[in-house]
Amino acid sequence: MDPRLSQSVEDAKDRLRDHFRARAIEKQKTLVDEWKSEEIYPYAEDPATPVQVVERQVFEIVAVNVATSLPDFQTQSQRNRKFQLRMLRQAIERGPEELQLIIGEVLELGQRNQEELAKLLKRTTLSAIISAAKMVADRLNFLDGLEAMLFDPT
Repeated sequence: MDPRLSQSVEDAKDRLRDHFRARAIEKQKTLVDEWKSEEIYPYAEDPATPVQVVERQVFEIVAVNVATSLPDFQTQSQRNRKFQLRMLRQAIERGPEELQLIIGEVLELGQRNQEELAKLLKRTTLSAIISAAKMVADRLNFLDGLEAMLFDPT
């Protein structure tokens, strides 16, 4: 092939790549703006550190790929999409292990316990439930220590 022609082909390929890259960025920005307007975007404030900027960029790239790859993502309820985006954020920020542990424990609950948890969550927040459980656990630990001090012969 003529070197001028091969250079022209390479230039055309580069321009096409640039065009499609720009379109992908435009599509990503449009989708993220939609999420923000629907109030399902899991970040409320602007990133404050360079690490947060990178985390946000990674989140947006992955979230847009998930949203465009799953055929029914955009047709799901706003609540479901918000939940999925929050889960994705947590997995990116803290690693999937922590999220898998939490979700795994909830899924292993029996039907009755899941129903009780759902009823509790309708009345109060999960953080309030965790705070109350921690307070009870701390008090039980205190009582165990007190019992050991008073009645343990060693």
